[in-house]
Amino acid sequence: QSSLLYELSQFGHDIGHSGVDLFFVLSGFLIYGHLFHKAPPYWSYLQKRVHRIYPAFFCIFCFYLLASYWIPSISKIPHPAFNGFVYLVENLLFLPGIFPIEPLITVSWSLSYEFFFYLSIPLLIGAPGMRRWSRPLRISFFLGLLLVHCMGCYFGVLPHIRLSLFIAGILLY
Repeated sequence: QSSLLYELSQFGHDIGHSGVDLFFVLSGFLIYGHLFHKAPPYWSYLQKRVHRIYPAFFCIFCFYLLASYWIPSISKIPHPAFNGFVYLVENLLFLPGIFPIEPLITVSWSLSYEFFFYLSIPLLIGAPGMRRWSRPLRISFFLGLLLVHCMGCYFGVLPHIRLSLFIAGILLY
């Protein structure tokens, strides 16, 4: 039998993950809709995304660096110094979450997914000229992509089923 506090923490954990899932669907809906109707230059679009995410992330990142220095027993930064440097760069590039790297900031894995989506969706829309496609063709494409992605996750080839939530948002759009 588990305690009430444990049950409440489990509930909070589950709700938190549901919130992230909903955020991914909403992000797929909004970003796809925006980029489908507007074709901003890729680097300009990316610069806006970086300016939106990085200032807050970098402040928290610096706080974690200071905490790792002040309280070495909680530090996730590996030794020797070169390995620590590589680890910090990986975190600054939002690689934990997408790759099997433990994030310095535990919850930043979701930013990895979000940033991957930001990097890829303008290319996915622009490169094949998707704006000229008919709506049924676009829907078929994204349904096919969703199916392939889910199958890849099911068979262990692709580890990130949550990326499918962005596609679900696109399909809702």
